[in-house]
Amino acid sequence: MVRRLKCKGLKNTRDLGGYRGAGGRRILPRKLLRGEALANAAPADIRTLLNDYRLKLVIDLRMDAEIGDLPDPALPGVRFLRRNLLDDSFFGIARDEYSIETWLSLFDDPTVSPEKIFSDMYFKLAFDERVRPIVKEIFDAILDCDGAALWHCSAGKDRAGIVTMLVLYALGVDRETIIADYVATRRFTFPDILKVRLFAPTRIHDKAKLKGANVLMDVDGAYLRRIFRHIDGNFRDEFDFFHRQYDIPPAQLLRLREKYLE
Repeated sequence: MVRRLKCKGLKNTRDLGGYRGAGGRRILPRKLLRGEALANAAPADIRTLLNDYRLKLVIDLRMDAEIGDLPDPALPGVRFLRRNLLDDSFFGIARDEYSIETWLSLFDDPTVSPEKIFSDMYFKLAFDERVRPIVKEIFDAILDCDGAALWHCSAGKDRAGIVTMLVLYALGVDRETIIADYVATRRFTFPDILKVRLFAPTRIHDKAKLKGANVLMDVDGAYLRRIFRHIDGNFRDEFDFFHRQYDIPPAQLLRLREKYLE
């Protein structure tokens, strides 16, 4: 049950309400939203977010260069929390700018598959030391929000996908539902995926980079399954995981569930 917002300019912005969490209780609707950058939102979309959803918190997970290229619009009464989930040297390369060429440079080594590169990226997004305080701050902000909270990256796929996975896991949503929600991005961004498949071969002639471009645009539930396997092998349960990994105590998880589960 994936609920995409009826917004003309936001094709991958969704309401997590309705998913069944801890104790069989469902996530409250119009409270927790995942999405893409808001720069393409139509005026009617903004009114929907502010009036119908009572948006009060936007968590922008993008790099500074991304924000500079496509800044979110100013929204009255909304708190903006900007936390770069990927730092400039996350992959060990300098990022002077955020561009498709920069991403494609990740695939220069043909001996390393694009799938492994992205699997490693997701693993780092969950477990890298620099991410730990950011996740803690995100959870604190969501718990303190008095309206709807929306977190986003550029396309609403990778960084927003990891934060969504963590929020749903904290609320007790089962893993297959979490993975299905992540993979649903393919449905909403399929026109963009199709464009890459049709037109990338006319611009990208290196086979490794061409494959990388297709992997870059798509989603793969295997990335999240690897994270869950690591959790299973190193933590007793979700309470132990959030406490030891992000310094989010069990009491905070229980308060989160009380706030967002009905």
